Amino acid sequence: ENVHVVANQLEFNAQEKFSGIREPLIHSLNKHEILLRNFPVFAAIRNRPNVLLIGDSLDDVGMVEGFPYRHLVKVGFLNEDNHELREHYAKVYDVILTNDAPMDSVAEIFSRIST
Repeated sequence: ENVHVVANQLEFNAQEKFSGIREPLIHSLNKHEILLRNFPVFAAIRNRPNVLLIGDSLDDVGMVEGFPYRHLVKVGFLNEDNHELREHYAKVYDVILTNDAPMDSVAEIFSRIST
């Protein structure tokens, strides 16, 4: 009940075949435009002071803009451990996980910061 995921929502027709994606379409180039305050879930989470943001692109951190958090931990997945990309990720993420790290790593981070 207290976990909310903001993601693309698929639509299906009467034959249960994929028929489209509900607006707004979220993609890697519009993350700064797709803000949490524009989603119905914002009313339920607007007073939460803590955010654990998980992303796999540099633009993913933009989705938290306009959210009145007090504490933010940003975890970035960098699947190719490229030195140049790592430098860019280090500027926007607090923690960088490489080489398709499992979600266990995120669970461990969450466990440490939530106690």
